Amino acid sequence: MQVYESYIPFYAVLVSLICTVLILISSRKPNLREFWTIAAAFVKFGLVLSLLPEYLQGKIAEVNLFNITSGISLSFRADGLG
Repeated sequence: MQVYESYIPFYAVLVSLICTVLILISSRKPNLREFWTIAAAFVKFGLVLSLLPEYLQGKIAEVNLFNITSGISLSFRADGLG
């Protein structure tokens, strides 16, 4: 399979982190907490859905954020198994 660079896998993780902070900030307002949860779910679903056309063409999304040392890097990759 062909690998292409895409930040979408990183954004999918980032959505969860941002939502966690927003839920903690609005901890005393249950309706607002639920809104952040549902909003994050829709955003994440949209991000994953945007990867579908390339996956159906046999491509794998990957982004290398930075190298820690030689041969070790922080990367995010989305293939058919997730």
